[in-house]
Amino acid sequence: MSPTTVWFMLLYFIGINILAASRMKYDKEQSKKRNVGGHKHGIQRVPENEFFIFSIFGGWIGIVWGMKEYRHKTIKTSFQKKIAAGAVMNIGVIAMIIGLSQ
Repeated sequence: MSPTTVWFMLLYFIGINILAASRMKYDKEQSKKRNVGGHKHGIQRVPENEFFIFSIFGGWIGIVWGMKEYRHKTIKTSFQKKIAAGAVMNIGVIAMIIGLSQ
């Protein structure tokens, strides 16, 4: 693998994880707004499938960090299983790419 490819991949993973963590923070803020006063009008939450897609494409580290940092979705095991499945798929693809490049 060329040094340029390695740098690109590194920047990609840093970027997608920052974006995923920021979406976790946004969703946590939205969930707080939703819980104040009990109304849901005008509150846009982040769909769980968006987090799943982030995890497949490498953002699972940012999601897990965001879960811990913002104490968000830490009890919801179905969400955690989706993120873990996405992480496994992501790691599998990375392993295949590394294996093919050798």
